[in-house]
Amino acid sequence: MSVVTTGRGRPLGSGLMYPAGSVRDAELAALFAACKQNVAGACTSVSPDAIAAIIPAGRHVASTKVDGEQWFLCKDSDAAFLASPNGRVITGVPIADEAERILSGWSGVLAGELYATVDTGRPRVFEAYA
Repeated sequence: MSVVTTGRGRPLGSGLMYPAGSVRDAELAALFAACKQNVAGACTSVSPDAIAAIIPAGRHVASTKVDGEQWFLCKDSDAAFLASPNGRVITGVPIADEAERILSGWSGVLAGELYATVDTGRPRVFEAYA
């Protein structure tokens, strides 16, 4: 999957971060944008004491609130990389290397939240870029 515009990455830890618009595959870029609009846009924050009053009965998925950004883990037979809805790309970082190892033989896209863990306070995305 040759999706990244080469030569414009800046160092980010052990890897490189490419700017917005670096995803060359138009179909993949459209998938990222649609997910951001249709899935992430439908998420809402609800305090624990208001869940029963606001959320209808049934099966739901809940997660801890972090101050992150939506990113996608993309994996094919060539490599694994992270991509944001606006087409920023991160390559060569430990999570991508680990995904290549764990997901050997699998190709696809996984949506998630990019953030850095911290010892105290709420996890925030800007710590991931430090």
